[in-house]
Amino acid sequence: MKNPYLELYKKENGFRVYIVDGAYIRKNLNDQFTNFGQHYRFPKMIPTKEIWIDKDYGNPNEYKYFIAHSIKEWELMRKGKDYDTAIAEADELEHGLRNKDEDNQYKIKQLDEIDGLSIWLVDGKKIRDDCFIDFTEGGHDLVYDWIPENEVWIDNSVSAKERAYIIAHEVKERQKMEKGEKYKQAHNEASFFERHLRHKLPNIGRINAKKSRHHTKKSNIMRDRSEATLSNIK
Repeated sequence: MKNPYLELYKKENGFRVYIVDGAYIRKNLNDQFTNFGQHYRFPKMIPTKEIWIDKDYGNPNEYKYFIAHSIKEWELMRKGKDYDTAIAEADELEHGLRNKDEDNQYKIKQLDEIDGLSIWLVDGKKIRDDCFIDFTEGGHDLVYDWIPENEVWIDNSVSAKERAYIIAHEVKERQKMEKGEKYKQAHNEASFFERHLRHKLPNIGRINAKKSRHHTKKSNIMRDRSEATLSNIK
């Protein structure tokens, strides 16, 4: 019988990860083998500390997810968890890793941190291309479920002198929603607050842009003085 191994891909955490001939395995060894597998899922076929990845399903950019998933599955099943439980938990782990990597593709740099919220400048065009065509100016996790928890994203299409006002809007809106207000009401209140800032503090945007041009530390402009303290927005 043919050897299903094609190459040793890597060694990780005590496991040997092999690229294998999945079509051959499904025809001759086990038709339930799909894109990857580990010993406790296929105990009669895969040795104890090995992970197999099908050459036809394994995009090299995905190998790290398959490996992390397999190790999690292996650890849980070794402790006595059934396969359905193990795969559900491993799926959750893999999903989280994929989301984290995807989020990082959109992020350009962190602008600030306000009341436990991370404020990120993101690639607005890429977001519109990939996941939501109507993303404009900014957003946060309580409106968009694809933004990570406790994060506010600001579209890089917004000019530097405008960002302070958009940040103020998004933080205000999120604070209202966190207290139980519906989006429409929170958005309207945040819009009123934004307009108020634009008229009362017309220079903060220009100061923010000037600081950006001189490569200063991340802007704390909305907290620098009592007249513009985002961290005290309620």
